[in-house]
Amino acid sequence: SRSSHLTTMSGNININALNPSYFGLGYGALTTSVPNPLYGSISSASNFGRSTVQQYQLLQPYPQFGEVLLDFSDQDHAKYDSMIVKAQKRLTNGLTFLSTFTWSRTFDEGSGGPGNSLNGGNASVPQNPYNIAAEWAPAYYDAPLRWATAVTYELPIGRGKQFLGSSGNLVNYVVGGWSFNAIGTYQSGFPLQISQTPDNNSLFGYDVQRPEATGVSATTSGSLEQRLNGYINPAAFTAAPALTFGNAARTIAERGPGQANWDMSLFKDFKFGEKYNAQFRTALMNAFN
Repeated sequence: SRSSHLTTMSGNININALNPSYFGLGYGALTTSVPNPLYGSISSASNFGRSTVQQYQLLQPYPQFGEVLLDFSDQDHAKYDSMIVKAQKRLTNGLTFLSTFTWSRTFDEGSGGPGNSLNGGNASVPQNPYNIAAEWAPAYYDAPLRWATAVTYELPIGRGKQFLGSSGNLVNYVVGGWSFNAIGTYQSGFPLQISQTPDNNSLFGYDVQRPEATGVSATTSGSLEQRLNGYINPAAFTAAPALTFGNAARTIAERGPGQANWDMSLFKDFKFGEKYNAQFRTALMNAFN
């Protein structure tokens, strides 16, 4: 399966950010106070209506405003490729199962996942709104491997079954009518997104800044429990200075924990005469935890 030119959930672009072509002027020159040509035409109570403003303000596309936000979902695009293999056994001899394996890749320019609190809970804002293509990376919900299986098996014991098929009512009430059910899911972890605090470009209208990758692996060793307070190696990144863009990708190669889960249940059916049925159920969620 291949899908391309998709839109995906996106954030806002501040189209009033300072153009990076002015970065070469340096921080000092951009923050120097200069006479404001808009003085008198805008309320002096506004930061943009004072008699002097910092130089960068006059170099922005709309110097009379602060942020000018544009929803950029229409400019965003995504691509999904997958291969799916399915095995299914219809109900025979009390056994039925369905198992699917998906191998996939999902890329986009703007998805932001849970736990990313940037820009009001959306990490999809681009580091450089003048270069959206640089955001192209695996989507935060990309899970390359996923295997899901559902199984139901009616135990071959009790009246009409392979074992104790001619049992009386009392024996059948105890050993007959049992069925076992299981749903298993194994899945890759999702890509991680990283940004730096403080954002050294925020003064110039940028909503997020990513750090510089040092070339050291961000992966740490040990079990998941041992890594909870040190899941990413901090030596893998260093803060990007003002008027630069960090070279870390929007989603990094390291992924969060994967999923390995089995939910299991056991059912027992009872039949009373010709009209009445009852069922006992017990279930274990994440049975092997």
